[in-house]
Amino acid sequence: MKRDYLIAGLFFAAVSICTAQNAGYENGQAVPDSHPIELLASEITPLAAVLRIGMEHRIPLEVIMGAHPILCGEKRSFAIRALDFKDALYQAVAGTGYKVIFESDVYVLEPPDPTTHETKLLSYHFDRFSAKNSTMVDAGALLAGYIATVAEGAKGFAIDTLSSTSAEGINLEMQSATPREIADHIVTQKGKGVWVFRATPDVLPASGSETSIQIYGYKDNAGPLANLSCDADANGAK
Repeated sequence: MKRDYLIAGLFFAAVSICTAQNAGYENGQAVPDSHPIELLASEITPLAAVLRIGMEHRIPLEVIMGAHPILCGEKRSFAIRALDFKDALYQAVAGTGYKVIFESDVYVLEPPDPTTHETKLLSYHFDRFSAKNSTMVDAGALLAGYIATVAEGAKGFAIDTLSSTSAEGINLEMQSATPREIADHIVTQKGKGVWVFRATPDVLPASGSETSIQIYGYKDNAGPLANLSCDADANGAK
């Protein structure tokens, strides 16, 4: 009988150790060190709440708007008190239908209504993507151009961004990668950042002015991020 108790004790001890070792993992990936999060705010949108959490704690974020981005719906008050980043983001998007997951070292907000066009573009594979001596904003504009021309067939694109001379530089070169993989990698660089993907028409306008993706660095683009909306901005972050 004592031997049975000993075996049972060893079994539960092993389970406890295994649970503790995996407590920092989700979907097989290491989750960044987290800590209690608090956000008290009045009359802001869920998107604004998400971005405030991201900016304050430098969390790499991916936001896919979906066909009807209710992240920018009715403004409300928030009293978020969470044990970790994921819980804080869940509270920020409560009632919107968006899911919060963690993958590729990035916290992801997935919409309840992704369009077929969005899904197709985000899963498109580029043979090669390169952004040398670039900033997050410029790399995002370049990626938007790749999407417009290579994935959607536009004849060309123009990059019109304004970056500070003190903006953090990045060097990136990836092969056989999707826009999602590229953008995730960009926002995990240096001071971290957020990328936003908005639904675009199935048929690209002749002007090619629709910008599907935008990337912002927390350090260099605090102003544009504070005023970010769910509406497409053809001019990008400036």
